[in-house]
Amino acid sequence: MRLEFIARNPAELVPLPAKSDFEGAAWAPDEAMRSLAACAGHRLENLFVLALLTGMREGELLGLRWADIHWDANMLMVLSNVVWVRGTAHHGTPKRERSKRPVPLVPWAVEVLRRQQVQQAAERQQAGGEWHDLDLVFPNNVGNPINTSTFRTRVFHPLMKAANVPAIRFQDIRGTTATLLAFLGVDEAIIQKLLGHAAVQTTRRHYIHLLDDPRVREALERLQGTLATPASAAVAAAAGGR
Repeated sequence: MRLEFIARNPAELVPLPAKSDFEGAAWAPDEAMRSLAACAGHRLENLFVLALLTGMREGELLGLRWADIHWDANMLMVLSNVVWVRGTAHHGTPKRERSKRPVPLVPWAVEVLRRQQVQQAAERQQAGGEWHDLDLVFPNNVGNPINTSTFRTRVFHPLMKAANVPAIRFQDIRGTTATLLAFLGVDEAIIQKLLGHAAVQTTRRHYIHLLDDPRVREALERLQGTLATPASAAVAAAAGGR
């Protein structure tokens, strides 16, 4: 269709498979804090922290560009992602308009991104002419997209095993963020907006509505406080048995 050899995409006629009943997993507050402790000092520590503080998808984090970060407004825009298909990285935009969204940055998230800038500058200097400037916030050590398969098997799962936390997918960190916010009493509608799940009429209306809602930033600040300090007795009790 892009080359105009055909007028219609025949794949549109293929019936889609039925939705699965898969349910994601999530960590309790103490498990989330143990996971962060296990990542301390690791090259990708900043990636893990930002994942928990924002609830962004794996592809959104790995496709995040420095140009998408608005320091003056303390926010970032989710406008791109990276998907690996048969060993090749594909840069694109989120398929759903509601996934394109602003994410407020609490002070800890801003600090993490500043540290990532410094770390990346050192890696760029060390790589020299081998560095590929793709403007990625979380590339590999030569600037290319991180291979998600290698990342999961060699980095994420070993670190989580060392942290002695239940085995989950990296994608489930997003669910952990939502769960922790729910434990803190954050309204479900606010969580949906933050994670890009809310239905909206247009991208512009979605952006404006989210940015103008002070409850979203307040919710993230509460999450920051929970992860940065030992979980309160109330939160730990609410998470009991999870």
